[in-house]
Amino acid sequence: MTSEKNGSQTNAGDLGEVRAPAEDSGDVDVEHASPKMQEGHDQDDSDGGFWAWMTVVGTWLIQFTGFGYANAFGVYQDYYVTNFLSESSSSSISWIGSTQVFLQLSIGILSGRLFDKGYFYSVMIFGSVLFVFSLFMLSLANPQQYYQVFLSQAVGAGIGSGLCYIPSMAVLAQHFKKPHNRALSMAIIASGSSSLGFANSVRASAGFIGGLSLIAICMMRAKPMPADNKPVKISLGAAVKKFSKDPAYMLMISAMFLSAQGIFFPIFYLQLDSSTHGVDSNFTFYSLTVLNGAAVIGRLLPGFFSRHVGVLNTLIITIASCTVVIIGMLGLKDLAGAASIAVFYGLVQGAYITLLAPMLTLLAEHQSEIGARLGIGFAFQGVGGLIGTPITGALLTSSYIWWRPVVYSACLCFVHCLQLDDDCVNRQRKEEQKHCLRFLNETFNRMPPITKVPRTDEFFKVRNRELELRRLSGEISCSECRRMKLKCDKKIPCCHCVRRGYQEFCPIGRPVNGDSTRLKVADTTSENESLRRQIEAMSERIRVLEDALHVETSAKRSEPHPLLSDTLLSIKKGKWVEPVEHAEQDEEITRAFGTMAISEGKNIRYLGASATENQLLLGLLGSNSEGNEEPLSDEIIQASDLWPFVTCSKEALPAQLVAQLPPFDRATGLIEAFICNLAWFTSTVHRDQILDELVPLFYPNRRPLSPLLANKSHIHELALFFSILACGAVADLTLPPINAEGERFNKVARAAMGVQDILKEATIPGVQTIFLLGSYGLFCGHKSSQEESWKMYSVGLSLAASIGLHRDPRDGNLILS
Repeated sequence: MTSEKNGSQTNAGDLGEVRAPAEDSGDVDVEHASPKMQEGHDQDDSDGGFWAWMTVVGTWLIQFTGFGYANAFGVYQDYYVTNFLSESSSSSISWIGSTQVFLQLSIGILSGRLFDKGYFYSVMIFGSVLFVFSLFMLSLANPQQYYQVFLSQAVGAGIGSGLCYIPSMAVLAQHFKKPHNRALSMAIIASGSSSLGFANSVRASAGFIGGLSLIAICMMRAKPMPADNKPVKISLGAAVKKFSKDPAYMLMISAMFLSAQGIFFPIFYLQLDSSTHGVDSNFTFYSLTVLNGAAVIGRLLPGFFSRHVGVLNTLIITIASCTVVIIGMLGLKDLAGAASIAVFYGLVQGAYITLLAPMLTLLAEHQSEIGARLGIGFAFQGVGGLIGTPITGALLTSSYIWWRPVVYSACLCFVHCLQLDDDCVNRQRKEEQKHCLRFLNETFNRMPPITKVPRTDEFFKVRNRELELRRLSGEISCSECRRMKLKCDKKIPCCHCVRRGYQEFCPIGRPVNGDSTRLKVADTTSENESLRRQIEAMSERIRVLEDALHVETSAKRSEPHPLLSDTLLSIKKGKWVEPVEHAEQDEEITRAFGTMAISEGKNIRYLGASATENQLLLGLLGSNSEGNEEPLSDEIIQASDLWPFVTCSKEALPAQLVAQLPPFDRATGLIEAFICNLAWFTSTVHRDQILDELVPLFYPNRRPLSPLLANKSHIHELALFFSILACGAVADLTLPPINAEGERFNKVARAAMGVQDILKEATIPGVQTIFLLGSYGLFCGHKSSQEESWKMYSVGLSLAASIGLHRDPRDGNLILS
């Protein structure tokens, strides 16, 4: 071991081996080590390099092989409980995994101190050999022999992997001096601590791990120390005494002790929680795999975020997120909840585990303290992990009272978050904030400066020209609307300029002093201003010449001079909008469309239509009906208007209703329009019912039914047929929504419903008719009919429920939408 110490040493400093001149010897107090003794570790200031990143790869392999078995113990436990150690209880088997994790973390007190003394390669080789040897012994263990499995996997593998864990993490501090580079490299190697899984053969996995360990040891390099220095041994008590006086370090390791009791709760109990809440057994078997898979991504991200945000700030965010996700386990009820918790907890828990080693490293005052600080810190965490799982299991009880362990674990993680926010720990945060501010300052300094464009005359010319082009293209309001503060429709010419007779000026000109015969171009460019002056001068000269010509010719001739004719004078006035010739309308109809009010500020306001508008429109509709159709009889109109309040019992009414049937070809056309264009909205009546039942009933031999054969037995079927024709007229794309044919069939259908009181004797065709009449009101366009449609639907639903269609609408071939 002496030769190794002389050839490969971490760094000299406050802790571990302090190199002194050859003539000195004996123990030195770590608190009073001279600064000269600490200069040795700073002789090599290189940061990174080929062997530095080769060391990162080697450390990744060590973490992959060591923590792989620890994180995959859930698979081992399932195999032991069901097969290999079926005679032992689940609680006894869980002690194998917890003891392995405890030794893997707690043995760091010894391995970290040995690393500080310079026994890096010796510790790594011995730990790897012991780990591989223990796995081979595990493969030789007999079934139902608990002590053989416990000694080989819990004790042997735990000590072996624990001896390699702390030195492999601490050796990185020799190669990466800058804190952010050190955190990044530790985040990369920590990402290898995912679940390796349960191999088909323990011997094969042991051989595989042995090969990876050999490659890792060959890759890792511990920096040599100067040959003229001599190691001076320092007692462990002196190191512990110094660390106990560091409030930030003591808060950190106490927080790790508390959080370890709660941070492992989802890892051990997520699968059980999912199965007890009825989640699919196939997924619960892979829930641990999902969590560890998400942890791979979670352990990569913090290294990049901590570079700019800071290790401490990132650590607080991750432990707070762990607290939130643990509380979220109270809401786990189905597969989606289990999957969400597995993914999110894997991300935040992986990030938290990654940042522990960089945080402890940053709290070290000297690099020679790193091994001991990591060892003591992870030892405390191992003790917390050892006692935390049994405590949560006791709180859970055999009755599976989940809120107890969840609250216990969440509270411990929350206390950890509060401890990290303490002022003692914030000394590191201040340094991280300075680094973050420097990063932001450098980022802003690299940005190109913002140069302001000088406001010269050329600048205003270009801007005005752009505005002029935008007005000509209709992108912005015209000049006149902008001056009058009117809402322009951005057309050329716009509606306001057309209404006021200024269409010649739109969009870049405006009249002068309200005179529509004189044009003023918008003050956009100097060229426009010059043109405006020329136009004004020419207009003035033309006016003077016209006046002189008029005086000269008026005394000699009675007729005006040809140059003063109205045709030539109209050229100066521009193009006027010709009035549109409208058809002569009744004066009361014109007044019915409302009143337009213009205020003193020329703001237009429409006061709305009068109350008689709908009635007059219906009168116009009746006057525009086809002349070859006979008007409805007074009996039909009266029955239609009084329905549903009064029924008409006249015997002659059914015959009059049948006489309103259209020709067969027109009826089939309306039916086809209804089926194609309106049946998607309402499925009250189907094609088969129309063509197989209604059409043969009212069109025997493809001719309308004779009025002599009309009776009250099929009066509701007749109303249904006319309502279909009315809806077909609305759905006919060749007709306007409000048409005389649809209104005619609608009135006939309502009159047919008035022959037999449906409120006393409800029938399926009657219910269908009410639904179709409501649909007609929605699509025809009458405001009053649209309001009445919802009332029709309500009555139809009540009648359908009264005859039992709400229980099974298929009995009446009816689907209530």
